[in-house]
Order: sequence, then C-alpha cells, then structure tokens
Amino acid sequence: MALAHARRFISEDKVDFLMGPTSSGLAMALTELARQEKKILVATQAAADSLTGKKLHPYIFSTLSNAMMQAGYGAYVMASSPYKRYMVVGPDYSYGHSSWEMFKSKLMELRPDVEIVGELFPKFLAKDYSAEIKRIQEVKFAFPCAGALEVLVPMGKDMPEGILVSSRYFFTSPGSSMNRDFVKAYRERFKEFPDYMAGETYAGIYFIKAAVERAGSVEPEEIIRSIEKEPLAWETPEGWKIMRAEDHSVLEDCLRGETSYNQDLDFSMPETFESIQAENICRTDEELSALPVP
Repeated sequence: MALAHARRFISEDKVDFLMGPTSSGLAMALTELARQEKKILVATQAAADSLTGKKLHPYIFSTLSNAMMQAGYGAYVMASSPYKRYMVVGPDYSYGHSSWEMFKSKLMELRPDVEIVGELFPKFLAKDYSAEIKRIQEVKFAFPCAGALEVLVPMGKDMPEGILVSSRYFFTSPGSSMNRDFVKAYRERFKEFPDYMAGETYAGIYFIKAAVERAGSVEPEEIIRSIEKEPLAWETPEGWKIMRAEDHSVLEDCLRGETSYNQDLDFSMPETFESIQAENICRTDEELSALPVP
C-alpha cells in the first residue's frame, strides 16, 4: 500500500520529494523505489541504521538520529554510571534486537567490566508480560524511547520517578525562540503538545527548504551535489542539525533525562537533560570508509 501511494505521488502528483515513513520496514521498500525513480527520500521517522548504511544510495537522506546513534548514546550514559550487570527486555523485531546489539557492543567497548545477565524478547504486542516483569523486579530501568509523549502522557502520574528515558525530541528543550514558536503554534492548532514525530517531521521540511535554497533548484542531482560538496546545517525546533555528506546522515546531539512528574503538564517530563555531542555517536571514519559510495 505504501509503495502504491508513493508511485502515485511520483507518477500523478509529480512530487519532487518523498518523506517518512514511521516504519523502518516500509522505509526499506521506499528507499529502493526512491533510488529507482531518482527521487529524494527524506527519512524523518524510520531509524534503521541500514538506511544510510549498507542500503545507502544518493537519493536517501536521514534527518533524525538513528537507532545506532540512540543506542550509542545510551551506552555512553550508562558507562558513566556505577552499574555493572545488565539485561534487556526488548520488542521481538528488528528495531528491538538491533538497538540492543548496538547498545551492548558500545557499552562493552566503553566498560569491559560489565556483565550481560539476560536477554528477554517477548512477542511484540504480547498481552501478558508477567514472566518478564518477575525477572526484572527491583532493578534500575533505562529506556531508549520511553521519553516519547505517547508513553509519558497516558502514563500520567503512574510513570515511576527517576526512569532514564530518551526521545528524539522533547518539546521542553531547547529554550530557543524557534522551539517556543513551534510548540505554541502546534498547541494552538492541535490542542496538544508536539511529540517527537511532529518535531522530526517539521525538521525534515526545513531540511528540504535549506537544501533547495542552497542548490537553487528542486532537481535531485543538484541537491545531492550541493550537500555532498559541503555538509548542510539548518535550524530546527530541536536545535541545529548538520547533514553529513559521506553517509547522508544527520549529526545532532542526543538528549536523555530522568522522569519527574510535572503538575502543570499532568505527566512526567525530565527536569534536566544530559547530552552527548553527535561526533561521539555517529559513524567513525573507518565505518564510513566501509559504506557504499552514495
């Protein structure tokens, strides 16, 4: 269905760009279509590292921190903690397994003294997690994505305090005028706070704007040439992002914080954030050299 829509956008609507989708599985199919049709696909939600890794081609650009970057950041955060024994309870599909493997690999590189004591991957969307819950009672939790509003808002006061969470966009950060204006306009229109998908989509639109302005054209080859000649920086509600020429991946700092109930919001939101610079969690020069030439 997604491919049928994309083909119609290209053949009938004569679109210059494709954007999205949320699912990395769909993105794998769309990125191949974008390559065949020579249309730029801006990945604003799908986080599979392979989109700009082994599947890299000239017509794909990722404007969000992908699973590799988020997992790497989590490893840096936990490596600085006193914890030495780790286990995972993750969703039993590609994102869950790959995120854990990347986190585990980076953590053990940073902290060779850590011990992996268990790996649990219950069936995705299972109705009963009691067996897994019994295995992890009375331990410290850290989540790579539970900072998303679709988790924090419905949990409300039930969200435990002090849980380490991350998100690709927290609407409370940064305190820039662009972010304040975006949050204000979004709330006025949709009567809710913007989640990370809203923030990332907005950032993707502004990437297209910046890319077209630099190239002076909407032609894919002109845009590709202008970005591969020199990395492109553009401002978003999340802060400044940089599109890297070598792997068509974004460079951006990643945020993580501890849950704390906010009475004004009536749900949990980190009061403060830890961040790590993008250069520490993006592909290394050695990893870049192993990629297909875009």
